[in-house]
Amino acid sequence: MKKTKYLFIYATILIFFYIIISISHADLSSDNTYSADVFETQSTHYTCEPAQGIYTYDYEVIWAKVHDLQDGSPGIIQFRMSKPDSPLTGGIAQVRMNSINGPVWHEWTYGSGLYTTSPVFSLPLTFTSGTIDFFITVKNFETYIHSGRIQVRAEKKDSMPELQWELPQENSVVFDPLRVKFILYDKDLIKKATLALLYKKTGAHKNIVLYETETPSQQTVLIDEEINIMTYDEIKAGGIVAGIWSIDGDENVGYSNCICPLEARDIYLADTNQLHIFSMSPDKLVTEKKQTVKIEGTGFTHDVTLSVESKSDTIPITEINVIDSNTLYCTIPDSLSITIYDLVIYNTTELNRRTGLFSVVEAKDKMKAIIVAASKVSEYFRDPLWDAVKLCADYGYQSLLEKGYSHDEIIYLSPEASAIVDNRATQIQLQNALLNEVADADNILLYMVGHGSGESFIINHYEELTATKLDEWLDDLQSNRLSREIIVIYDACDSGTFHSYLKPPEFTKRYVITSTSENEKAYFINKGKLSFSFQFWAYIRYCAYLDDAFFSGRDMVETFQKSLLDANGNGIPNEKQDKELSDRIIIGSNLDANGNGTPNEEQDKELSNRIGSDIVTTTDFPKVKSISAPQIIYEQTSAKIWVSGIVVENQIQEVMAVILQPDEPGVDNPQFDIIQLSDENNDNKYEAVYDQLDRSGEYIVSVYAVDSKGKLSEPILTTITKKISYEGDIYENDNHFIQARHIDTPQAHDFHQDDDIDWVYFYGIQGEEYIISASSYSPVSLTLYASDAQTLISEDSGKLVNLHFQCPSNDIFFVKVEPLNNSVAGNESQFQLSIQRNNYFDAYEHDDTHKQARKIVINNIISQTHNFHQQGDEDWVKFYAIKNNEYAIEIKSPENRCDAVLEIFKEEDELIRIKPPKDDGLKGEGELLRWTCNVSGLYFVKISSFDPEISGEETGYFFRIYSPEAQLTFQLQGLISGRDGTRISNVYVEAKSKINNNFVFSGLTDNTGIFHIYLDPAQYTVSMSKGGYRRINKEINGLSVDYITLNEILDELRIDMNKDGIFGLSDVIHLLHTLSIPF
Repeated sequence: MKKTKYLFIYATILIFFYIIISISHADLSSDNTYSADVFETQSTHYTCEPAQGIYTYDYEVIWAKVHDLQDGSPGIIQFRMSKPDSPLTGGIAQVRMNSINGPVWHEWTYGSGLYTTSPVFSLPLTFTSGTIDFFITVKNFETYIHSGRIQVRAEKKDSMPELQWELPQENSVVFDPLRVKFILYDKDLIKKATLALLYKKTGAHKNIVLYETETPSQQTVLIDEEINIMTYDEIKAGGIVAGIWSIDGDENVGYSNCICPLEARDIYLADTNQLHIFSMSPDKLVTEKKQTVKIEGTGFTHDVTLSVESKSDTIPITEINVIDSNTLYCTIPDSLSITIYDLVIYNTTELNRRTGLFSVVEAKDKMKAIIVAASKVSEYFRDPLWDAVKLCADYGYQSLLEKGYSHDEIIYLSPEASAIVDNRATQIQLQNALLNEVADADNILLYMVGHGSGESFIINHYEELTATKLDEWLDDLQSNRLSREIIVIYDACDSGTFHSYLKPPEFTKRYVITSTSENEKAYFINKGKLSFSFQFWAYIRYCAYLDDAFFSGRDMVETFQKSLLDANGNGIPNEKQDKELSDRIIIGSNLDANGNGTPNEEQDKELSNRIGSDIVTTTDFPKVKSISAPQIIYEQTSAKIWVSGIVVENQIQEVMAVILQPDEPGVDNPQFDIIQLSDENNDNKYEAVYDQLDRSGEYIVSVYAVDSKGKLSEPILTTITKKISYEGDIYENDNHFIQARHIDTPQAHDFHQDDDIDWVYFYGIQGEEYIISASSYSPVSLTLYASDAQTLISEDSGKLVNLHFQCPSNDIFFVKVEPLNNSVAGNESQFQLSIQRNNYFDAYEHDDTHKQARKIVINNIISQTHNFHQQGDEDWVKFYAIKNNEYAIEIKSPENRCDAVLEIFKEEDELIRIKPPKDDGLKGEGELLRWTCNVSGLYFVKISSFDPEISGEETGYFFRIYSPEAQLTFQLQGLISGRDGTRISNVYVEAKSKINNNFVFSGLTDNTGIFHIYLDPAQYTVSMSKGGYRRINKEINGLSVDYITLNEILDELRIDMNKDGIFGLSDVIHLLHTLSIPF
């Protein structure tokens, strides 16, 4: 009886392995169904350690994966259709699960060619203790192809075997032989363990014995083998499915685990650290055209073999020219389909694959480009701008090659001969190129860079190309073929004047981009690397989309010039519609990366930005998040500049600051000061001291980060303002924490006497990081206190002190500033104090309603900094305006995602909008609203986002209100309080010129009673008024001084019935009406 039992067990084992070995041998019968026996596991079960292995049941046309089995935990059953000898036309896959809650059916319908793509169907479920039955059925419409039954039981972890695969490198395995290390721990008694391999493409199989002994081991068995599981031919045949099978002392067969590394982890072939592909240029090809590409990598030899592979196609490359071990050129045949391809390179011992390295798009439209690099000097090399012009033109040429243009499709005109230049830059050569050489193209790109003057492009020392003449040539091109599209990119001084001339004929498309507005200079800083053109072409090279490239180039130079885009052809640039119409324009071929036949969809953009190692999204460009606050200095000639929070995909190569001096003369190529910032403490904070602050005025500081691939961040801006004389400390008395002054913008202080101490306070938000900075003429110390007087941080490093503070709770915090040298006082003790949130732009919150509006100082050269910190955020400011005065209300230098809307309100019985919304600019562009006041009074400005759902990062902006014609070299400041010392807010302050009554300047006190007015030098009558207080008038002389401090006390006017600050007849009438006394 026992012998019969063992014979039955051995027969079962043989049948079991026979099923695995015969996986690839099922044939289609005459009725187009697969013949198969039903496999049922009766005495065995599958077990799995959570989040580790994958069980595989492979039988005929179906194999199932079971993930993450654990008692009481969720899991997934996956059913994958194996590839048969010929595909089925369609059908249904069904799964029935018998659980403790009864049977559950899941069904999927598949279409033609299903088996050629091996789809996976997933069934989520929750495992419970006990046995769960799964019935798998596949039908070819009404005909059953296969049925199978699997029993699954979840077990606890301590009774489960464990399998590990150890690969030599992540996503790479050593080729020929492929050696993988297996480690199997099993607490059961094991007599034999076998690795069963199935090669999916060929159907071949292999069994490898990992462990075998005469008698079962009496202790835990450790299998630690490194074996050759694949040969060169087997690897070429495709990946494997593998499982470990074990037999215990009672001859019971156990299927303990399964992994498919080459498929599950997308691991392909090999390396021995010799043969690699790094990049391919261009990385976007077109159909029906042979194209030469450059491939860079390592280990190239003259006997290498190349092929390009897609999901359905493999094409060998026969024309290969190996330059050296790192570079080769090859010709891609014209038989490619529209899809994404891998590039595979191999020799006798190695193979390397770059997945998704390049894409192929349909060559529907013929595309050609013209590049004109111009110099206004007869000997071009003596032109101070030439190196920058040549750099930008060459970079544009290389970028077009990257985007699928061939050398023959680009006409390059330049005064400097080279291998890529076709002719000299002259009017006749450009006319010939436009009207003859590119006349057969559907899409034409014209890029001109060099010198401009008014309505002309200086094409060489002897000739100027007028906007009228260029428009005539372009009209000729488009009138002959209305479907032809033209893109014009023009980078030169005064280039914005061309927009009104280059309007296209009716029913045609023409996109015109200029680097400047009318009567503006074009800047080429750092030999052209900081210019509109260079950044524009960088984005074309990496991202391809016209609008992305325009905005990137615009943001690069926004400190110095305003770039313009006209896409609707009306000659009026930077309208909302221009952004919308340019949103999906690609430099190069139309892109259909998802293969659905509709080019330039959002998914195409996402897919195209993921193709190959050199294709990146806009987020892969460096980004600088925080910069030092605007600074005001007096006698100092130096100031510290810092940035932090740099986000970069690659290594940071350099961080540099470009400083524009006050009143920099408008020359073609000004010499900006450029300084390098360094990270001395390896804390991602880069600092430098700029020591050329010799002239009074505003220094504009733009900081850029450059990564190891040469990609530049967009600039982040701050200012340093040097004033001729010190204004004095208007924040006294602030010598004790109970006298601390609220701080939200930079404040100028001094130590007005020996042993003076200054205190400020601010409201902290939990989780935010704050940077507290003091820049001083003499050394100071900073101490930060909690509201309970606990000392949090103290720093006394000297003249440039910074405290970094992570706020632990929503609370009030105090800062004490004291001199390190108590004998220093007055002008020599000046310092500027600022508190800002790191990675957070808006220091004026909460200002979300007109009741919370913050005061803004008219004509202040230091702008307020705001952002839209949450969806639907609004920023409100208030100011006192004078009748007949004109005001410029400006949003300046907004960040990329900021599209702000301006509105003006006046509060009477209710809030009344007196100016409709102003929103002329594109996203990332400023707004300027000019408004003349009709009635003197208190006014509010609301700034909101055009799209209220856009918030957070890159929504910051600078905000100012100023008088357009004022000279503003004199400042009036002061403190207004009541008799009891109470600071009075919202006091109207007027300064009326005694020479010209039309010159009236205004100010408003804040919650601390302080006001500032910037005005022209003159003699003034200053009045201060507020309802309920007696109006006072003062005479001042601002002709010979830079500032005057006017601290005044207002007396309450208890019978000022109409609250105009004056007691008169109107108050008597108002009182009589109130008492209902007739008169």
